[in-house]
Amino acid sequence: MLECFEYELSPEDALEELIRTHCASRGFTDFVRIELALDLERHFQQKALINQQAGGQGKGLSKLTTAQRVNTRREIARLAGVSSGNVRKVKNILAHACSPLRQAAREEEVSINLADKWCLEPEAQQQEHLRLMRIERGIKRKARNLVAAHLARVSPSTRDRQVIKLSDLVGLLNDIGSVEVEIVDGPGRTMFATKELINSLTQRQGALVG
Repeated sequence: MLECFEYELSPEDALEELIRTHCASRGFTDFVRIELALDLERHFQQKALINQQAGGQGKGLSKLTTAQRVNTRREIARLAGVSSGNVRKVKNILAHACSPLRQAAREEEVSINLADKWCLEPEAQQQEHLRLMRIERGIKRKARNLVAAHLARVSPSTRDRQVIKLSDLVGLLNDIGSVEVEIVDGPGRTMFATKELINSLTQRQGALVG
C-alpha cells in the first residue's frame, strides 16, 4: 500500500502539471515540453479572452489583440521553462519541417535554432542537411573512438611523448607535401602523430645535422 495525494484536475490542468514535473533534468527536452504546452494554447487564449471581457475591453470580440497573443506565448514559455522565442521557433518547425527533422529536434540531435533555420528550405534540402550532419558527427565519433582505443592499449608509463618544434613539423610537411589529418573534439593542445610521421621527422633532422 502506498500513501498518495489525489487531485481533481481538468485535462488542461493535468497537462500543465505533467509539463511542470518533467523539466529538462527529468527527461523531457525543451522541444517536447514546448510541443506539449502548445496543446494548451487555445486554453490560454480562452483565459485571455475572459480577462479581456472582464476588463471591459472589446466586449464580444472573438479574437485576441496582438499584445494578448504575445502574453499567451509567454504563458506557454513560462510553463515549458523556455524563452518566448523558442516557442515561436518550435511552432514554425512543427508547421514546416519534414518528419525526420522534427524528430531530430525532439531528441535534441538538432538544436531548435538550427531546425528553425533549416525548415525554411525545401524538404529535400532539409533531409540533405540532416544527412550531412550525421555523416560529419559519425566521422568525428569514429576518430575519437580510434584515439581512445589506442590510448587505452598504451599505459601512461610506456607512451612515447615528444615535444616537437612547430618549425620542424612545418618543414617536414613542406618536404613530404601533405599528410592526412583527422580532427578530434577534445580538450587541450595536443597532436597525435603516427610512428611513420615521427620517423620521417627524425630522419630529416638527422640529414640536416649530417
